[in-house]
Amino acid sequence: MSRKIIHLLCFSALLILAGCDSGGGSNSALPSSSDSQTSQPPTNTLVSADAGKNVTVNKFSKVVLDGVGSSNGKAYSWTQLEGPTVNLVGTDTVSPSFTATSTGSYKFNLAVSNATSSESAQVLVTVQDISTVSISLPSSGNSISVNQKDLVVAGYAGSNMATVTLRNKATNTVHVGVLDGQGNFRIESIFLNTGDNALEVTGTDNTGAETKDSLLVVYTPSVNFLSLPAFSVESGIINESIETIVSIAIQDNDNILTDGVELVEGITGSSDAPPQVITILRDNGNVDSGDDIAGDGVFSGKVTIEKASAGISNYRVSVNTGSIEYSPPLSFYVLNPFSDLVIEQTEKLAVDTISEYFPAEGTTFNTVDFDNYKNNMLAEFLNLEEVVSARLSSDGNSISIEFISGLFHTIDFVYQDTKSGVASKYDLPNKPALSQPVPIYQKVRKKVPEQSNALFSVTSSVVETSDQVDSVNSIGSYRTLALSPFKWQFGSLDDVEGAYEKLQNSEGPAFLATAPLLDYDVTVEHFKNLSQYGVVVISSHGGLEGSDPVIYTGEEATPEKQKIYQNDIMAKRLMISHRISIIVKEGGFLFFDSLEKEKVFKIAPSFITKYNHDLPNTLVYMSICSGLETDSLANAFLAAGAGGFIGYTDTVWSGYAYQSGNILFEEMIKGKTLEDAVSKAKSQLGVNDTVWKQNNGGKDDGSPAAMVFRGNGDLILERTGLQNGGFEDNLKFWDRNGGDIRILSRLSSLTPQESDYFGILSSGLGSVSDSEAIISQQFKVPEDVNSLKLSYNVVSEEPLEFVNTQYDDKFRTVLIDQEGNESVLAYETVNGSTWTGITGSQSDGGMFDGGDHTAFHTGWKHITHDISSLRGQTVSLKFRVWDVGDSVYDTAALLDNIHLQ
Repeated sequence: MSRKIIHLLCFSALLILAGCDSGGGSNSALPSSSDSQTSQPPTNTLVSADAGKNVTVNKFSKVVLDGVGSSNGKAYSWTQLEGPTVNLVGTDTVSPSFTATSTGSYKFNLAVSNATSSESAQVLVTVQDISTVSISLPSSGNSISVNQKDLVVAGYAGSNMATVTLRNKATNTVHVGVLDGQGNFRIESIFLNTGDNALEVTGTDNTGAETKDSLLVVYTPSVNFLSLPAFSVESGIINESIETIVSIAIQDNDNILTDGVELVEGITGSSDAPPQVITILRDNGNVDSGDDIAGDGVFSGKVTIEKASAGISNYRVSVNTGSIEYSPPLSFYVLNPFSDLVIEQTEKLAVDTISEYFPAEGTTFNTVDFDNYKNNMLAEFLNLEEVVSARLSSDGNSISIEFISGLFHTIDFVYQDTKSGVASKYDLPNKPALSQPVPIYQKVRKKVPEQSNALFSVTSSVVETSDQVDSVNSIGSYRTLALSPFKWQFGSLDDVEGAYEKLQNSEGPAFLATAPLLDYDVTVEHFKNLSQYGVVVISSHGGLEGSDPVIYTGEEATPEKQKIYQNDIMAKRLMISHRISIIVKEGGFLFFDSLEKEKVFKIAPSFITKYNHDLPNTLVYMSICSGLETDSLANAFLAAGAGGFIGYTDTVWSGYAYQSGNILFEEMIKGKTLEDAVSKAKSQLGVNDTVWKQNNGGKDDGSPAAMVFRGNGDLILERTGLQNGGFEDNLKFWDRNGGDIRILSRLSSLTPQESDYFGILSSGLGSVSDSEAIISQQFKVPEDVNSLKLSYNVVSEEPLEFVNTQYDDKFRTVLIDQEGNESVLAYETVNGSTWTGITGSQSDGGMFDGGDHTAFHTGWKHITHDISSLRGQTVSLKFRVWDVGDSVYDTAALLDNIHLQ
């Protein structure tokens, strides 16, 4: 078209508009009748912009913006106005997208235009934490046995959960749960069929996303299994003979036939095929056959397992009372061994792939390049014949690879000055000696009382005073633990020099703060034994595996260690991590520092669930990156008995975590609740580390990490009152030191003084050999308490033949006030006490292994001690049993019904 014609068209348009504006006048500019037959009416070229409806999505979702409601647009331009910076792909298209890696509010502007007009519209995207659902009551494990017809199920549900339902697959019934608005759910009156009941809980959040948890409940109306069956050794190598002991606690039942308790294989709970009997389990105190104590209600047997092929072998315990009922299943894992060659080849595949698809050290690249590197590596792993599966974590900072061999490796991108990278070396842990497994007693055997407000557990023998609520809201032990595998890396910004030092220096409350475990002293084994601590501080590196937070241990994953932890690796409870160190530079660029040469182990939430039980209302401070990016790690600790869990929602700067932890523990030591202390830290430092960084002259890094908590917001650090004095909740809340400490439902003819259990501490019974045992509990005496009451019974093989000899075993109970003054409440010795023979103790070769066929006891004694003068003081109640002379003839003390009044 010539410029002259363009001018004429513009002039003609001006004339038309002038004619309209004047409301009349000359018609010279109007079309003739002949023109009107060939011309079309003018087209409306005005655009309209529609950026779609405001939406709420879960973290890590792919968000597709929606501009399809716009009209007449020829060009589209999307820009971000608010929220953490995202990588918006397709900004010039109708529907661009991004992955929501951080929670918050994101506002986007859509500009639509054509040749004659333009218009804008905005949309708000709210990104929320993922809400998960997990069962906590009656058990957080995989299975449980009950002998009541109906059941209560309760647990944790994220704050955005809209509905929770439960389906019992055995009865094909569906139950609707009640949400309390605080992240918990409860479902009552679930009726069970005899035998297996597979329960599946489904949580649906406000976006329609679903999460599930399941529990196998075995209903046995005639037999009450007090514990789950357990192997002392639960895995072995193909074609190797593995000797293991299986044990299970059963409530006293006169209807059980002689030799009527058996370990069987080949039954699912519903199969009609006859099971294969592996061995008979007995409660006879014959250690050579696997049983520690005669008449304690724990049936045990020694068995040798040898399998020619890898896989999982499932067993159950059957009990014959005239009809047969089965326990929940237990599994023995048969493994193809990790050979040195397989370990070496697997590591080479991982390292070679990293080297091929990631740039050389010292390379500078941007986020687009970074995504390409990761995608290329992921594609290569998926093409390898040796790889079963590979995936990128939700936050994009880890690639996990499962190999055919069962090895599980991850490639982790870790960032300088944050709590997300690792390195170190360690010695091999010692393998435990073969001994009877200590039964993990099931917490719930009876229907929860209707008047009870307890959502997750049923406890007994707590403080019988107005301060009972304080006990529920306080930590259950003053013992504390700090694990810091990377003190050498964090230096003065490590939490052992901040948060944990506050505990060590506190005089009120006065904590039993052990020295922190640092650097090379920290191993995988330390994460298995957290149940005796009221406060646990873990200062380490963290990240995501899939969408689950994981903890870096720092323990080097040598070939020897990989063999030792093979079962945990194959179960994906442990992972082998290769770390790529990244430095974030100004301007949004990333700099590749190095590939760490040493591989380390990472711990998954399932590891915590597997090895930790009965945490005493523990406060867990998880000072790692992404510890609360999703709730699965927090839920694992809470389900294991923790009272509160604190973590960070994203990759957190070390300085922010250090200062936040300092303020948190300063406030809680002053008596503030967990919720108030977290709020105080945020008010002083900023709601997240991005705000903190900006306040200190830094820039937005696009991944704000906030300190948040899960669990009981009313949790405090000062303990008021004594808990679990009837030992109905295993040994929870009791600090243990050495010796043999258990709970029993009976001992020959001796039975509990109240409810179902008593505690027993000894110098070593059966397969356990030691010289003394100590349990204690430290607590603040409530203001309305007058007395401490307790019952004890000392049992020994030393009398009567060794009275007035050097073999003078002893039992002692003391109450220690806050000044260190001791009041002796009970004292018994072989030489100084009066002894009575125990009915039935001479059957089957004696009550205890070793010694002789006789056993005696002092009889139950009941102590009432006035402690009204100690109101408001923090005191310690301590029980001790010890051998004098030898440990062949055993002595033990039974404890029960310990309470304040």
